[in-house]
Amino acid sequence: MHFTLDQITLLIIQYKYLILFPFLVIEGPVVTIIAAFLASPAHKILNLPILFIEVVVADLTGDIFYYCVGRFGGLKVVSRWGSKFGLTKERFVKIEDHFKDHGGKTVAAGKIGHGFGWPTMIVAGATCMNFFKFLMVCLGVSIVKSVFLMFLGYYYGKSYNELSNNVHNGGLLLSAVLLAVIIIYFVIRRPKNKAI
Repeated sequence: MHFTLDQITLLIIQYKYLILFPFLVIEGPVVTIIAAFLASPAHKILNLPILFIEVVVADLTGDIFYYCVGRFGGLKVVSRWGSKFGLTKERFVKIEDHFKDHGGKTVAAGKIGHGFGWPTMIVAGATCMNFFKFLMVCLGVSIVKSVFLMFLGYYYGKSYNELSNNVHNGGLLLSAVLLAVIIIYFVIRRPKNKAI
């Protein structure tokens, strides 16, 4: 079932925190903006500190879920679904090495980049990244991201439809830049084959 932003807003007004949590897990950024708008002085429907805690906990819940999919599915997940994303067992071994050295940065980038979050969390679990480190990185990024989105909703939430589109487009742009940086990084680091 698909809900419009107006329907989500009405459901949050009616059921408050109870309905808010699953919406935050599924559609985090947009719902965060709407909820912060409903916590603003113009509405006072939600309590800002309670909302902040719920936003962060919901974000972490999604991250932990995907981490567990990777952790307990491991190579089964990679074998079954990895080929759809170009992830072979050989590449997976390289990714494991990468996560040993740069797991925290990779998880942070995945959480920031639009559309990279869930695959990054699954791979973090599949590579058996230390759960505490994973959780601390996710918590740090979630706090910063939640404050930013709640600020937008609290002060500019009247136009949440437009804000939603801007957040989505900004996320896509950020993801494209992030992907370009990663590609350039690996092209520059690729060892050159020397002719003998």
